[in-house]
Amino acid sequence: MEWRIIVPVLCLIGIIHVPGNAAQDNSTIVYRFSLSFSINETFQIDYSNISSNAAASLIKNITSEVEPLCKKNYTNLLRFSITQFRNGSILTDGELQFSNGSKPTVADLTQILKNGSFTFAIIKDSINITDITPPPATTPAAPAVTNQTVATTPAPPAKLANISLVFKIIQEFKVNYANLSHPETIDLSNNITSEFSQIYKKRFPTFHRMIILKLR
Repeated sequence: MEWRIIVPVLCLIGIIHVPGNAAQDNSTIVYRFSLSFSINETFQIDYSNISSNAAASLIKNITSEVEPLCKKNYTNLLRFSITQFRNGSILTDGELQFSNGSKPTVADLTQILKNGSFTFAIIKDSINITDITPPPATTPAAPAVTNQTVATTPAPPAKLANISLVFKIIQEFKVNYANLSHPETIDLSNNITSEFSQIYKKRFPTFHRMIILKLR
């Protein structure tokens, strides 16, 4: 019998806000539109799992036809991502994202899909598009400069982005691993985190640490 150890972990990656950093650059505005439509085909239970082979194949088929059509009308299209499939023929939920440039309208995007020719049959009355573009950030006016002494406020500490991660190790599970305080569990946790941390630190210089929450 093959035993596997399932390891839920938490990765903390520091985000350092630096003036002029590309991550802080708001010069490129991204327009976002939520999109849903039904495909007139039989829903398969595997489509409920967006990571299944069946769902991945369907996503590839849909995006390969929808993206070029939208790109033809709006060259600033960044991507069309599908977030889930639901029962109702095949109810497809996704998002269209556009870079800085000409902002599409809901009416235009709806008409593009209605007029499109696909290998799958979209139920035209089911097309629902909503503009979910966040409002632009406003910059407060700078206060008037006076001769008064102004106390400086220290910069806030770097924020941490938490990323959950679950994976399996092909190794026999020991009952002691259920107790994170057990010496055997501590040794295994240290072994895993030390190796993963080296890999992530090379790829992400702001990587903070990896915490193992449970072995099961």
